[in-house]
Amino acid sequence: MKNGAQDIPKKLQIWLDRQACGPVLIHSDLIGVMGLLGAPRAPTSDVLRAHMQVLEQICDGRLSYFPTFNYDFPRSKVYDLSTDPSQVGQLSEHVRLSEGMWRSAVPIFNVSGRQPCQLREARADIVEEIDPFGVGSIFELLYQQNGAILFYGAPFDAFTGVHFIERMSGGAAYRYDKIFSGLVRFPDGRTGDARLNYHVRPLGRTLRYDLGQIMPHILEVESGLRIIEKGVRIFALNFRPVVDLLLASLARDPFIFLAANNRIQWENELMRLGRRVQLADFEGEADGH
Repeated sequence: MKNGAQDIPKKLQIWLDRQACGPVLIHSDLIGVMGLLGAPRAPTSDVLRAHMQVLEQICDGRLSYFPTFNYDFPRSKVYDLSTDPSQVGQLSEHVRLSEGMWRSAVPIFNVSGRQPCQLREARADIVEEIDPFGVGSIFELLYQQNGAILFYGAPFDAFTGVHFIERMSGGAAYRYDKIFSGLVRFPDGRTGDARLNYHVRPLGRTLRYDLGQIMPHILEVESGLRIIEKGVRIFALNFRPVVDLLLASLARDPFIFLAANNRIQWENELMRLGRRVQLADFEGEADGH
């Protein structure tokens, strides 16, 4: 580990212990942690394993989950747990290929883990209508078990947990539900039909989030830890209190996650409609089914 960075994993591990957190979901981008070990554009397997050792030190025996998101399902109509690559970073793809014991059966928003699975949506016998931000999701598990999210070099804009918060609030008024039907192919060769209930952004419209504006609120209530040093950008948050905080914020301001100019557009759009958006406002009823 590079000089000056040796204390960072221990600092994070102590913070997690004090927060009494459960499992950890790890969003990673090795460019954002080059100050720890270095992360060339095509890191070697040794570098990837070294980063995994750093994460083991940080998590200190906690269950850890890695997003292995793949966004092809709406187009391909097939999600293959064994062959669909992670599209969210080199480290998550390394886990999928080399270290993961399992991968969840959720199209698009799937995760992999290195320890025995506690996640209902990862069970190979469950293929049904799936809400990736609803009951049985990784985000519900983090909330119920007082888990944490670690942005290991990844920007805070990678916080997909905001969609769980939107779902818990009753659904963002500027999004609508859309069903994508297709096939899930399991590692043992079995297949199953799946219907993904995806809370999508309106087709053909700009929906731009600015999550940086909520970070000060998280830090203020001491539910987050931010480490920014030369070549190192790491942020950890205690998921349950952050969800509760932002649910209260959403109740006061339904557009709090949106960038300033974009929120004005959606405030005007919803005022014109006099209600939340619906699929039929932007695309045909049959699209995506």
